Amino acid sequence: MNETKEKLLTIKQVADILCVHPRTVALWIETGKMKCPYYRLNGQNSYRFKPEDVEKIMQVVNPKPEEIKGE
Repeated sequence: MNETKEKLLTIKQVADILCVHPRTVALWIETGKMKCPYYRLNGQNSYRFKPEDVEKIMQVVNPKPEEIKGE
């Protein structure tokens, strides 16, 4: 069987991408402020994120200059 495993990101990896501390990402999850889907592993405090979901929030948080209207 030919399975392709999807690479998921850890909280630390997401924090590095968003330029915040890993605890900030954890707080966003705990308070419901994390604006992209995430996956909790086995009911633990271990979370994973799809890279494309993190990329979507990056586009909202840090839009490209040509996407900024009114200038």
